[in-house]
Amino acid sequence: MLLEQVAEGETWDSILSGYPELTREDIHATLLYARASLEHIEIKAVNA
Repeated sequence: MLLEQVAEGETWDSILSGYPELTREDIHATLLYARASLEHIEIKAVNA
């Protein structure tokens, strides 16, 4: 859900105001985790 909100252009401040238990470090960690996950994906061409 957090990644969706960032992807939709919601500001970090807006996200933080809606989820006061989160910190900027939480959002940053989420983005780093997503990036690391994508770095380990192999994309193969499919012959059509």
